[in-house]
Amino acid sequence: MERFLKRLLLPALAVLAAYWPQASLSQDTRTLTPPPPERARIIFIRPRQAVGVNSTAAVMQLVDGKRVLVTQLRQDEKTVFETVPGKKEFMTIAFSKGPTGGFITGRADLLFAEVLGGKTYYVMLTYKNIADRFIPTPVRAGQRYHADSNITVRALESYRVVGVAPGDGDKFAREHNQDILEKEYKHVSAGFDRRKPKLIADRTMGPRDFAE
Repeated sequence: MERFLKRLLLPALAVLAAYWPQASLSQDTRTLTPPPPERARIIFIRPRQAVGVNSTAAVMQLVDGKRVLVTQLRQDEKTVFETVPGKKEFMTIAFSKGPTGGFITGRADLLFAEVLGGKTYYVMLTYKNIADRFIPTPVRAGQRYHADSNITVRALESYRVVGVAPGDGDKFAREHNQDILEKEYKHVSAGFDRRKPKLIADRTMGPRDFAE
């Protein structure tokens, strides 16, 4: 019986490891080896807060005009996302379950990034109650969230690692109104054109903002 179960489960676990690498990661992401030169790593972190307990932070990458799901984070969770070096654009959206089913969609925000190969970057997703949105804040020197701040160290050491399993992207697209997401993206994009340079800089992660 034991041998039969192994034959049954091992192929499934191999597929899971290939498509959902988070499943095999230790919770302490400080021990990860650096990515190879042809890859860059971004760790998205959802810190614990007194507000937004019932809200989930969704992160999507904008690729050729399409929204590709990167992760969905609750409090005390993080995702290790690896990509090719270069310029990136990410959209965050807040959502929560409705009282009669379905989801209530909050507001969107944007993160612009340019990442180098072989480097690791951190991004904090902090919830703003009044705006009902998640602010993507690059972790960098001289700011509230820096690589050695207590919250960053605690998150890297002990927050639960979650990932996107096969089919999660399609499921997310079915469950969330794409017209609303597109409207939110256009709204926040237009808002960036009117923002002060400092606010745009706060949402921009430069190639030298790597943590290690």
